[in-house]
Amino acid sequence: MMLISQEYLKERFNYDAETGLFTWKIIPAHTKVNIGDIAGVVDATGYIRLSINHKPYLAHRMVWLYVYGVMPCKYMDHINLDRADNRLCNLRESTPAQNQANKSLSCKNTSGYKGVYWDSARKYWRAAIRIDGIKKHLGCFSSKELAFKSYQDASLKIHGEFSRFN
Repeated sequence: MMLISQEYLKERFNYDAETGLFTWKIIPAHTKVNIGDIAGVVDATGYIRLSINHKPYLAHRMVWLYVYGVMPCKYMDHINLDRADNRLCNLRESTPAQNQANKSLSCKNTSGYKGVYWDSARKYWRAAIRIDGIKKHLGCFSSKELAFKSYQDASLKIHGEFSRFN
């Protein structure tokens, strides 16, 4: 299997850090693309995939290789959560925990606040946060707003710039 290099990418594609798009520099064999056409397609999960030698590659990982000359060794995080937004300013390496911290509010959430849920047996709001996959309870509160404040404080302390509250 051929490893893709920065040089190989730059021979075949142009990358625009402002738009996050790759465009073709050459016309690959057996394709109907033209020089300058946007490369890649959005897959079912919302990520852009580039076809290089008939093998799919996640475009955001190729951005990292194209710009920095190395494959990202960690997870890649789309700061604004848009999986198709591959502008360099929207990408950063992350750990799995950091990547999870930068997630939007779950569709299963009923409180309207990340990290906050109603304890129906005890009749109060609880706040909890995950640390390396382990749920840590932050306390019990009379209002969901107070519980959310506790979650925000803990998230900023634990996850820093990867914290997301909505």
